[in-house]
Formats: sequence, C-alpha cells, structure tokens
Amino acid sequence: MIRRLPLLFFLFIGLFFFFHCGNPPPPEFFTGTKADSQAIRQLVETTHGSVFAFSVFEDSILPLDSAAKARLWNYAHSASDRSQAKFLATGFARKIFWDSTKVKDTLLFVKDTTATYIFRRDLIGEFRIHICSITPYDRDSGIYETFFVDKDTIITKRFTASCWQWGHFEPVKKDTEDRTWRLVKITGCQVISIPNEENSPLIPSPVALITPGRVDSVYSLAYLSPRDSSKFGDRRLYYFIDTICEKKDSLLHLPGGVRLTANITPWLNPNDTVLKFVSCLGERKEANSGVFLPTYTTPTFTRVYLDVLTCEALTYEKKDLRGIIWGVSTKIK
Repeated sequence: MIRRLPLLFFLFIGLFFFFHCGNPPPPEFFTGTKADSQAIRQLVETTHGSVFAFSVFEDSILPLDSAAKARLWNYAHSASDRSQAKFLATGFARKIFWDSTKVKDTLLFVKDTTATYIFRRDLIGEFRIHICSITPYDRDSGIYETFFVDKDTIITKRFTASCWQWGHFEPVKKDTEDRTWRLVKITGCQVISIPNEENSPLIPSPVALITPGRVDSVYSLAYLSPRDSSKFGDRRLYYFIDTICEKKDSLLHLPGGVRLTANITPWLNPNDTVLKFVSCLGERKEANSGVFLPTYTTPTFTRVYLDVLTCEALTYEKKDLRGIIWGVSTKIK
C-alpha cells in the first residue's frame, strides 16, 4: 500500500495538469457596456446628426419646374373621375412634425468590438400643395365639373412615413476600456416610404445617376450590387471615413458643379401615374431635367434624393400621399 502512494501522487499530479493546463477557454464575445451605447447614440445625435438627418423635407413650397408641371397638368386634364375635386398644382412641400416622430433604434455589438446601429423612424407630416385652379362643384348633378376655374390657394394633407438606416461603428483602439467610437460605414441609401413600406411605390430596377461622361447605378438591394465602384446598393454599408474614396466600396463620389439627372423606373399599381424628381440641397427638379450639384474645396458628404410621387396626390383633393424617396449617400467635390 505504501509503495502505491508515490504512484497515486504522480497520477493525481498528471490529471491536474491535464485538466488545468490545456488551452485556455476562448474569450467571451464583446457585448458592449452602457457607456458604449450612450456614446454611440450621442454621436448619432450630435457629431453625425447630418448623416442620419433628413434634408428632403422643406418648410417652404418649392415650385414645380416646367417639365413636371406639364406632365402633371396633362394628367389632371385627362383624368375622367368627376366625383372628386381636381386641381392644377404649381408646387408642393412636405413638412415633418418632429414631436410626433417615433424612434426605434437597436445596437448590435459583435466580435472585435464593432457595433451596428439600426435606426428606424416612423413619421407624421403635412403635405402642402400650392394650386392655381380647381374644378367647381355642380350642385344640380352632385359632382365636380370637367373644367377648371382660377383659385390660388394651399391644400394640406396629413401623411405618414417610415425610414430605416444603418450605421457601423468601431472604437479607435479596440480591446481597451473607455473606448472612443467613430462612424466607419453607413447604408448606401436613406429609404423613406410614404405611407409605409407595404403601400409605397417600389423601385426594383437600378436607378441611373447621370453626369457628363459617366453613369452610376444604384440598386434597391445590396446583393444585387456587384462589388464595383460604379454600382451601389441602398441597404449595403459603405465606408464613411474614407475621405478620398479610393476603396472600391467607398461612398458614391460625384463631381461638383455639373448637372445630375436620373433615370428611374418604379414598380407601380396598374392605375398609378407618377412624377419623378431628383433633388440636392433644396433644389428639386424633374428627374430628366436634373439639378446642378454644389462645389466644395474638399470631398463633402451630402445626399442626392430621388423621389417618386403619385400624380393622384397632386391632383385629387382626397387622395392620400404615396411615394418613395431614396437619399443616396454621396461625397461631392
């Protein structure tokens, strides 16, 4: 028995090292702290507020350009429904009631201390239409006439909208406490659906953004977009911090001081007729007419907005606003 004690001792020591001196357990996945969440949300509200903000909604009415007005007035004159009031619009504006905005944001922390910020907003706004004429009401027949009479006024309609956006944040130095976060990537488009995702028009085909000598394609889904610097998906993440945009998956980079037009092919209900616009920094024109891009001394982040709006909302008094807006993330120089 005594002779067995050394053997048992060494066996115990061997088992101890076998179970306790192997590979260490893998580190736990980083899940973020309350301080990390607060720091990222503060960046969204302050430093990067312009990246997530809307610049397509305006307080003052923007006039329709001649091409859009001609298309809309042709629609109004050809519409045969005499049971509703019709009018001839000369301009419109969409205003958001920010105190009624509902925000649902989610932070997903993943390996290597990275965080994806998912930002959804449900909005209530007011659609204001400046009209110059309206169809008079025939009391005898109980319906509206087919002709128009002069009437300069503003018609207002309430509308709802929803918007999804994504941002990808990383700390300047990983695996250290008191992390300083920065925005690294953002989604290719800021998609605003009016009244919501289920009932707004769709844009399944790629949109062509056309400037002199080049065409850039914008796809509705990320997986339809080849990894090519001239094609961009609206839900795919692109580098935001790459100022000179040398990476293949950097933001769309457009030259300043030139005219930008757009070729948009929406997917519509059979009875829908639409107006298509392109806008940038408060200037809105029919898509084929285009707008002039601003010029900057250094590449500057902005959004080029592509807008599809049903003619019904701009012609019939009781037709609700329906449309979709793409805010294409762009750096302009």
